Amino acid sequence: MDPRYVGLRPAHLIRAVTGSPLGYDPERATGVVLHMMSAAAEDGKFGAVCIGADRAEAAALLRGLRELVDELVRVKSRM
Repeated sequence: MDPRYVGLRPAHLIRAVTGSPLGYDPERATGVVLHMMSAAAEDGKFGAVCIGADRAEAAALLRGLRELVDELVRVKSRM
């Protein structure tokens, strides 16, 4: 949960992840899958499953997701 994430719309989260290298790739069976996104708008939290070929790749996906969402918040705060 991060209060900075309150107000993030599920559609923005989906577009950001699927439009980035983090999005789930069915051919490789790796990437980020989002869930519970409606909680972001009200509570500043959402769920994500980071699927990597190994533990290190999954951890890297999680770091990338945090960076991506933090950037979304920075852009939103400038508007």
